[in-house]
Amino acid sequence: MTFAADTLAEDAVVTATNEQITAISELASLQITLAEELDVLAAQTKRVAEHLKKVQEVQLPEAMAQAGVSEFKLTNGAKISIKEDLSVSVPKARIVEIAEWLRANGLGDILKETMVISLDDPATKKIIDMVMKDYELTGDAKLDVNTSTLKAVLREQIAEGKDIDLKFFGGYAWKRAIITAPAS
Repeated sequence: MTFAADTLAEDAVVTATNEQITAISELASLQITLAEELDVLAAQTKRVAEHLKKVQEVQLPEAMAQAGVSEFKLTNGAKISIKEDLSVSVPKARIVEIAEWLRANGLGDILKETMVISLDDPATKKIIDMVMKDYELTGDAKLDVNTSTLKAVLREQIAEGKDIDLKFFGGYAWKRAIITAPAS
């Protein structure tokens, strides 16, 4: 069979057998079907993940709190416990304010200050190195705080009874039901 392909120049002619055309059509149909199935599965996965999160972080912790239980053992031997923790994600737009708060509260030592200088000219690099050495400079152009370290510090502050506005640090407290499988 001979036909003009849409993607080729108008005067180009492609020669393909009926079997090849059938195989290409079947594979294209399969690709379309698989892409549609994947979209459906992705939507289902999203719904199930949202439902799991609601059960894990809201319904089960609330049910256990109402019952006055912090741990629970199921008949199959699995154990349910509630884990409490913080999530922190330092907003870059607030890093200066957060740094000021940390310093004002005696916690400035967890801040990271770095300076990066890009030098193309070796002679300029040598001069910068000498000046920095002569004046004992290390630079401080970028301010940052490790979120894990900040989370640990905030957890300590809360444990000491201090009133901490977690939203200021891009954070929130959460509870999650953890189910541990029975030992086999």
